[in-house]
Amino acid sequence: MDDKIQYKLMTPGPVPLYDWVLKEIAQPVLHHRTSEFESILERTLKRLQGLFHTSQPCFIMAATGTGGMEASLVNSLKKGDEVLSVDTGKFGERWHKMAQVLGYKSHHLPFHWGTDIDVSLIEKTLKANPNIKAVLVQASETSTGALLPIEKIAKLTKNTDVLLIVDAITGLGAFPLPMDEWGLDIVLTGSQKALMLPTGLTILSASKKAWKRIEQVAPQQTFYWNLLEEYKANTKTQTRFSSAVTLIRGLDVVLDYFERTGYQNVFAEHAKRAEHFRKAVLKNGVTLFPQTASPSLSCIQLPDGIDSSKVQKVLQDKHKIVVMGGQDQLKGKVLRVGHMGAMTLQDLTETAGAIHKTLSEMSGDM
Repeated sequence: MDDKIQYKLMTPGPVPLYDWVLKEIAQPVLHHRTSEFESILERTLKRLQGLFHTSQPCFIMAATGTGGMEASLVNSLKKGDEVLSVDTGKFGERWHKMAQVLGYKSHHLPFHWGTDIDVSLIEKTLKANPNIKAVLVQASETSTGALLPIEKIAKLTKNTDVLLIVDAITGLGAFPLPMDEWGLDIVLTGSQKALMLPTGLTILSASKKAWKRIEQVAPQQTFYWNLLEEYKANTKTQTRFSSAVTLIRGLDVVLDYFERTGYQNVFAEHAKRAEHFRKAVLKNGVTLFPQTASPSLSCIQLPDGIDSSKVQKVLQDKHKIVVMGGQDQLKGKVLRVGHMGAMTLQDLTETAGAIHKTLSEMSGDM
């Protein structure tokens, strides 16, 4: 892309940033071992407990969300442990592949992309395999736009020794995921989605149940991702390694915004955006791909015979609107439009209008 051209970023991550976030992350860089930064870090770690709705410690590490996925596994599972990987899309599939690479036995439970999952199949798999140590799942499957029934799944693991590990990369901050109330054991996210920041931070928290496992596993399993050592550093208002100072400053002001706005109001705004966009775009043969859609993004299926990658290119080149296409089996079949970050209802209206204008022009050429 030409940096001089102003594109409207309407993707499910990275997301457009508010001016007040840009202003904060443009401040002069602080050294991460100074008292000024330590006060920012201490405040931010405390505020994260409100985001996760937990009384447990929260952690900030320099990585993408996938780093948080790996951190959650290597801190809580020993090589050879059995896990249940719930696969509803590209990122559920990632859980399964990651578990295999890391030396765990993964019970792969795939569902047709976009369809609602049958929670009873998770229950049956757990009963049939009593050695399973963790269930791995997404809160919101970014590749399909699907919302998963996390509260229902949590009821299967809450009063057991099985950990529920939730990838909430397009979930946390966009819709309710009360960690303590529902009994979620490890929840992780990335900075470039509902947290309205550039890519570069992974953030996670672990329940008391998970923490007992971490105390046994972490010293033997990992160096960089070691949450026990990270916690020791955090108690001294430091991160263990060099801090992503600029991004943490941005996170501090985002969490302040969430607190002042109120989390329920933040969730309501995402739901409002989703409803507004879908009302504008779901017509003339355009349909919603998932059965149960996430408030974080809309994954829309285009009329038969239309290549979504061509629509995506026209939107970018002609309308200066950037959306995402489909991945793997959905390549060329869907468009994915985000509802997170600094966007307005008018932005969503314009995006829907540009999609239909492009479809009309392409249909005329067929």
